[in-house]
Amino acid sequence: MWTREIDCRLAYIRRNQERIRREDAELMGRDDLDEATNVFLPSLFLGSFRWCSEQVSDALAIASHLGNPTFFITITANPNWPEITSRLRPGQSAADIPMVVVRAFHARIALMLTAISNMFPNVGPPIYKLYVIEFQKRGLPHCHLLIKFKYDCVTPNDIDAIVSAEMPIDGSDIALELT
Repeated sequence: MWTREIDCRLAYIRRNQERIRREDAELMGRDDLDEATNVFLPSLFLGSFRWCSEQVSDALAIASHLGNPTFFITITANPNWPEITSRLRPGQSAADIPMVVVRAFHARIALMLTAISNMFPNVGPPIYKLYVIEFQKRGLPHCHLLIKFKYDCVTPNDIDAIVSAEMPIDGSDIALELT
């Protein structure tokens, strides 16, 4: 049913190309367009060039007004998460149940946003959170997340309070020893 809705929207856009061309050609700064072959998608159409440009412009305006983000985090879905594997039938992979993968991923994103907001008391409350979710060729989503906190991490001690790495104690992790 959703594809039918998109098809109806695209048909409306095709029928009203003359009006859309006048408005969008100037905004895109392009004058070499062949009016017979190009179909302009307006900014209201999710995923169109105009829509993406507006989203990027909005994100850059937020960053320029409120300051650069404190963290840039990438989160990738794992097809071996228990909430995904528990719903697989024999012979199925995560790519066969995209709705379950997306729901599990969004639940993990919500958990991550809550955890990050509460995890770092030394940087204060978050001022803004911007994220985009993309899909890999295998069908698994990943998220690019920008977070700006009230206080930036400016000293090495601030950074060490957030980021750390430790060597495993001998024999504590067999999987690490085998690799």
